[in-house]
Amino acid sequence: ITEGLQEFLSPVNTAASTPARPTQQDVTGWFFSTFDAVPVLFTAMDRLVVSLPVAPVPGGLAMDPLKYVFALSAARDDVGYHEALAVRSTHSHSFSRLDGLFGALGFMVAFLMLRFLWNNAFAALARSKSSSKERHLLMDKIEEEIWVIFGGTLVLVASWQCLYSVSSYCGLHNTVGCLQGWPLLPIEPNVHKYYNIELGWYLHLMLKHMLGLGLQDNSTMGAHHLATVALVVLSYMLNVHLLGLMVFALLNVSSPLLHMSKLASCLEFNLAKTVLFVMFGFVFFVTRCVAFPYVIIKSAMYDPFFTVRGLAQYFMPFYLACNVLLLVLCVMQGVWFSAIVKILWAAYKGKNKQVQQEMARVDPAVLGVAKTSSQQQRPKHNPKAL
Repeated sequence: ITEGLQEFLSPVNTAASTPARPTQQDVTGWFFSTFDAVPVLFTAMDRLVVSLPVAPVPGGLAMDPLKYVFALSAARDDVGYHEALAVRSTHSHSFSRLDGLFGALGFMVAFLMLRFLWNNAFAALARSKSSSKERHLLMDKIEEEIWVIFGGTLVLVASWQCLYSVSSYCGLHNTVGCLQGWPLLPIEPNVHKYYNIELGWYLHLMLKHMLGLGLQDNSTMGAHHLATVALVVLSYMLNVHLLGLMVFALLNVSSPLLHMSKLASCLEFNLAKTVLFVMFGFVFFVTRCVAFPYVIIKSAMYDPFFTVRGLAQYFMPFYLACNVLLLVLCVMQGVWFSAIVKILWAAYKGKNKQVQQEMARVDPAVLGVAKTSSQQQRPKHNPKAL
């Protein structure tokens, strides 16, 4: 695809060499092949995601988001970048385009349908029609946490499988190839599928409560879901999906442990709750407070000067905007980790009320479950139990 523009797009004064990219047939990956063995709905969505980018879309360059990026920058007068856009248009199925994320809508519907089935199965197995309101709230929380653990594990395995499939030229140990040859970075099929799964998962999280399929998230979590959706879409459209893949791979590691700890808390498995939360805090610190700034921030700030031609001349506003957003995200990780440390310290000191207050800032439902447990331990004749 890049033949004929290799000399034009090759970085200047760069000693590092990038291995040849694998073909689309080389990067199918074992993880996504498992969708053929699970419900027909996933198989249909898998075929839809594969077929959408291949089908030509009327308008040619109109579906290429980089056309608008170049139009807003000084690169609009650069002949070389016009040739790059022509290559992207000719081989549209190989590059990120606006229509490449349409499959996420199918995965969103699939997740909502699976959530509906899960709710009914959980109601048949674990709920009782005669249960009290407090018991019903507790079961809602358990149902929610099990589902989020499932989805969090799914996107976690998918992200690391994709990262492994491109590790020969882009990975945590070698970030130079993640932007090599931009804007002609072909998107591998399994990375494309992962982006649609990740986006579909978070779209479903934003809609589940409105459809009566789950608990309502607080404003903080709602902002988190919205920011994640924006990060997925922007990294895909700006053809920096490999850098975005590393971000998601790091940020997804700690989430299942947090929800496992919450589930253990709901089930009153105190030892498991403590062990899982300590593990969550440790993994959070390593992946988000150490690896994220060292790998992601370093790569986003340093590598583009050697891999993106005309960065300072054409794309400095976009470069600054992206790095400011990543720095804000990095600072947020530090703020959240300070809250985790406060929770662990309060738990060590035996200050249960402070622990519940700190946890409620992240998830108000935790406070509701705690009230439920305390009310169930009170004598029935105690008027405060009402």
